[in-house]
Amino acid sequence: MLTALVQELSAPVTEPVPGLIELVPDRLVNQLPPELQTLLDDLGQKCRDVNKMQQFIHELCRWRNLKLIEIAAVLDRQPKYVLRKFIQPMLKKSLIKYTFPDMPNHPEQAYTVNK
Repeated sequence: MLTALVQELSAPVTEPVPGLIELVPDRLVNQLPPELQTLLDDLGQKCRDVNKMQQFIHELCRWRNLKLIEIAAVLDRQPKYVLRKFIQPMLKKSLIKYTFPDMPNHPEQAYTVNK
């Protein structure tokens, strides 16, 4: 009995851990227009080209205002990474802007393109 208990406690967790995509309402990736879906497919999962990623994020934000978690889910990357690697540099270059510019930590903060 003790052996069975030890085996049960040391067994790997088999339940799937939800990814970012499950946190985004209505599965945003499935709502992308065909042209954005094509761009996303062309990027691939391992894209490390900062310029290509920023161009894609710019096109996403041109399509609609998006929160950080939504952008990260579409890119299948962690929000902190997306913020540090792409969003902050794009804000500094004025490629995108906050939807609530006076409140960067607003709970409904999202990003849009400069027009």
